[in-house]
Amino acid sequence: MQIEQLPGQADIDGCLIKDRRVLGRRRSELEREIAAGRSPGERAVALNAAVRDSRALAAQRRESLPIPSFPPELPISERREEIEALIRDNQV
Repeated sequence: MQIEQLPGQADIDGCLIKDRRVLGRRRSELEREIAAGRSPGERAVALNAAVRDSRALAAQRRESLPIPSFPPELPISERREEIEALIRDNQV
């Protein structure tokens, strides 16, 4: 029987924000068990499934985000590039 490979941190980082902490904790627990010589068994399979589902939902949500439009008749559209630069330069 092949031991299920645990998801990496990059896999968990691609999950929904609300799931990342719990999935990371579950991964850490399984890593400790593996280090102690115990097989994670079905819990590793369940963790991989949870990560896969969360990543799929995150991707689906990203794809469904609206695409903003900036009609030229709006006065703010003239200063769009300036506003983008201000936002970009003030991110923490």
